[in-house]
Amino acid sequence: MFFTSDFDLMTNIGVKPGNTKKRKSVILKPKPIIKAKIRQIVPVLRKVMMKDAKDEQRDMEYWLSRPVQERAAAVTFIISQSLKKGQRMDKTKLVRKRLGA
Repeated sequence: MFFTSDFDLMTNIGVKPGNTKKRKSVILKPKPIIKAKIRQIVPVLRKVMMKDAKDEQRDMEYWLSRPVQERAAAVTFIISQSLKKGQRMDKTKLVRKRLGA
């Protein structure tokens, strides 16, 4: 079916001319602003005298409590930070100890 004008289209579908509905502007209430919770990070401090700190012992105990793979990954990461771009880790210098000697 071919319509020659909007009038023909509107009369064909049962809408009377001049009876078209206009959009009404709707005013909505603004959504309430939810304040984000402020995350509070509590600092962990340990104040001791330098001679009583025993940091080497604490560090050793911590790293011995970690799995072997995590320790190896940490050592590799620290060494890789000191290497230049494209430089590879030198693995030729190894200290070998004989067991039972």
